Amino acid sequence: MKRVLLFCLLAIPSWANSLGPTFALQQPLGVAPNFTNSSNVVLGQGVPLLVPTLVTHYEPGNYLAFASVLNNATGKLSLTLTIAGVTYTTGAVVNGVDSCIDSFALPRTFYHPTDGVLTVSFGGETERYAFRFVDPVPEPATWLLLWTGLLPLLRRKPR
Repeated sequence: MKRVLLFCLLAIPSWANSLGPTFALQQPLGVAPNFTNSSNVVLGQGVPLLVPTLVTHYEPGNYLAFASVLNNATGKLSLTLTIAGVTYTTGAVVNGVDSCIDSFALPRTFYHPTDGVLTVSFGGETERYAFRFVDPVPEPATWLLLWTGLLPLLRRKPR
């Protein structure tokens, strides 16, 4: 009995502030971001291709959001995203929460798959996750290309 009690006293504090899995929130268009969406991607299993979590037409950027499972933890969470040679940092001080969602505002310049690394630090643990990111092709450019090709056909005079 003393061994079990000693094990619990030594082991439980190490689990209390442990970093659980980290997800990339990948939402279908028109769906509000949430933690339980089935299209979320667990990081650390290969190198996934990610798309923006939220595409805004009102701001000059796209958002890429990540959720970290913290197991009812307390401490300082730090996320660092490095993509195309640029580093973005965000974080939060958490107090007894199960999960934390952080997002990064990225410029709309990643029209080809670009390698990135997310570093998550919490409670003395640091995890690095590799991924690839691609932005959707802008819609106005697609229409411009289509009409540029169709215009000569419409201007052609019948004989």
